[in-house]
Amino acid sequence: MSLALPKPRRQADPAYLDYVRSHFCLVPGCRRKAEAHHLVSRGAGGSDYTAVPLCREHHWAVHNAGPEHFERVVDVNLWRVAAELLADYFTRRENP
Repeated sequence: MSLALPKPRRQADPAYLDYVRSHFCLVPGCRRKAEAHHLVSRGAGGSDYTAVPLCREHHWAVHNAGPEHFERVVDVNLWRVAAELLADYFTRRENP
């Protein structure tokens, strides 16, 4: 008998990822063009709604240093930024 759990289904929203990429990198003082960094990887079932804007350099810094260390060094809460972006995105969609 197998106890395999089903793979989580990822919430994909290409328009939201475009919205995230329309921002500059979230690191204070960095004004570079952003990529979308998923706080929970897509392979692990992460949602596009947990993406935050980071330039390529800072995006890789999160992966190399780990999110906790990165947050301490740049003094940014990635989950708070994700929540604020998501709230703003849906507010704009409802009130164009």
